[in-house]
Amino acid sequence: MVAGRECRVGGYGFPISDEGSGADLGLNAIRAALRAYDERAVASGLTRDIMARFTNDPFQAVAWMDQATATEYATFAPLSSW
Repeated sequence: MVAGRECRVGGYGFPISDEGSGADLGLNAIRAALRAYDERAVASGLTRDIMARFTNDPFQAVAWMDQATATEYATFAPLSSW
């Protein structure tokens, strides 16, 4: 409440506005992994570990992402050190 009025800032849910959640961290980690795979970013242990989960196949990662829930994305959060 601000000055007696309810205010909402963000919090509209994954993937639109769920900043800092496990799902958001996982999504960003997978994005980083795909960028590194394409050599648009520097690869790291994190990006290699993530791509290994998809047998280093970006199309497998994208197919998984099309079906994944927020909870499934969150499984990648513990890998990240963001």
